[in-house]
Amino acid sequence: MNNLLKFRETLITTYKRNEYIYNFIVKLAVGFYVFNKISSINLYNDFLKTYIGGNTLTLANFACSLFAAASFSGLLYFILIAALCAAISASLEVAFIVFIFFLLVFFFYAHLAERERWLILAAFFGFAFGVPYLVPIIAGLYFGVTSIAPIAIGVFIWRASPVTLEAVSKYASNIKELSDAFTIPQRLAEIYADILGKLLENSNWIFEALIFASVTILVFSISRLSFDYGKEAAIVLGGILNIIGFFAASAVSPNGPPLFGVVAGTLLSAAVALVIRFFDCAADYKRAESLEFFDDSAYYYVRVIPKAKAVRTEKEPIKIKSFSNKNNLNKNNLTKNNLVKKDNELNKVAETAEKNKSSEDINQNINQNINQNNINQDINIKEENNKTK
Repeated sequence: MNNLLKFRETLITTYKRNEYIYNFIVKLAVGFYVFNKISSINLYNDFLKTYIGGNTLTLANFACSLFAAASFSGLLYFILIAALCAAISASLEVAFIVFIFFLLVFFFYAHLAERERWLILAAFFGFAFGVPYLVPIIAGLYFGVTSIAPIAIGVFIWRASPVTLEAVSKYASNIKELSDAFTIPQRLAEIYADILGKLLENSNWIFEALIFASVTILVFSISRLSFDYGKEAAIVLGGILNIIGFFAASAVSPNGPPLFGVVAGTLLSAAVALVIRFFDCAADYKRAESLEFFDDSAYYYVRVIPKAKAVRTEKEPIKIKSFSNKNNLNKNNLTKNNLVKKDNELNKVAETAEKNKSSEDINQNINQNINQNNINQDINIKEENNKTK
């Protein structure tokens, strides 16, 4: 455990030392992946196919990725919408429906929840990499119940994508004369009814959204309770609820995801969530304390959990001298022995000097005492002579 804590501290220190650079690289990679994924749809209309080549698309993707790395702002949302509508512009009617949908999402939700709106993209990435079950667990830990809406939107977008692409191929625009433009409203109604009917036929996305909402609420509720390893228990219980939910959904709708993939994906998602939790906050529950105090207005109940820190043993550095040959080693040994002898001789001389100095001081004190006694005797003799006279 101590080695893991040392590794955690080293990794966090390395990240904080160049935090801006690492964030820029991650944002650039995410932006390039998203825009490259959009351009790979490759259902452009004849005009864009004629005047936009592959090199231009690559440069446009890279430019959009740089903008994404520089700023995750609302303008980036509209750039994503524009790129997506251009990629499916073979059917202008479908592109228009998609544009209206994302515009409504932005005005009614995305610009109101600047933090949670990126969970829509997180849900898309979760499905793309086969770990969508990680999103509701992380959302419950760090976002709360307000993250249910963006996750549901992300699930809907992912499941609606194949239906939308099928509609683009089926209802390709063929406007050659001005009179053909008057048929657009009728075609819009027809395409909208077709897409909505297929989405309602396959109701798996509804079950997925409900299961993810339940997992988010459970993880959020348990993680807010005050007991040892509460966050970790919330992750485990959220994974269990996710598996149970998909097993129950498979009994109702047999067209759901394979259960083996659900179990494997949930276990992987729970493991990743535990790793994220460990690097975010490593608590030492063995030294946890519950404190109670009060003042004139209220009582206070506080639970103190110290952070887990690596124990580092201080070691004295060992100086190692290298010798070119044996002669140098012998010379150094002789020099060392001579210095030791000289130190011993100096110590003996110092001791002898101290002894002599102490004996001289004693003799001097004795002489002073004798002289003082002689003076006193002379004074006494003089006093007696004066008395006799």
